[in-house]
Amino acid sequence: MAIFDRRVRTGTKSFVAMAGAIVLCLSSIANGANITAFGDSITAGYGSNSGGYPPKLENLLNSNGKPSVVANFGHSGEQTPAGLSRFDAVLASFPAKIILIMEGTNDVRSGISVQTTQYNLQAMITKAKAAGVNPVISTLTPSNWDGSETLIPQTWNPMIKALAGNNGILLADQYAAVLPVWGNANSDGIHPNDYGYQILADTWYATIASTISS
Repeated sequence: MAIFDRRVRTGTKSFVAMAGAIVLCLSSIANGANITAFGDSITAGYGSNSGGYPPKLENLLNSNGKPSVVANFGHSGEQTPAGLSRFDAVLASFPAKIILIMEGTNDVRSGISVQTTQYNLQAMITKAKAAGVNPVISTLTPSNWDGSETLIPQTWNPMIKALAGNNGILLADQYAAVLPVWGNANSDGIHPNDYGYQILADTWYATIASTISS
């Protein structure tokens, strides 16, 4: 049997998808969906003992009769300019029906303007649609570093919500989902812990489940 390997490592991403494995995945989810998880360390699963939200989301989908594969393309430390530069390669390397986009936290922390983040996220949305992949975007989770605790809810997340509305795509409001319990759901003030990652998985599931056939 062909090998389909999806591994998360702190600071790096390891993803191996052989041609035979892709055929295997497509045949096994005829009534489900291939899903790409795209983003920075929060997608990669930093601070988690179990791979972050992607495997938890995959388990939710499969256990609820929606057989799916969630491939983790998170890259720790990534800002949206770097994310945009690898976006085409990600789209080409995995035959997804849906791509979950959760990126921008490192832009806030590094001083990248909200206009630049908006441009890059819009470009990702446009590229996904052109490739026949349904983009779903997420608000950024809380951050207690570098003044981000006010910039994220007041500036970046309203921009992300507007992008979703203007492009007619689904929005997962992860900020609202984790905020009430953030004190118990984070590992270091910026990255969720396993409890927090389960909330992220639950929120992604609630957002996309109705679009995936059983």
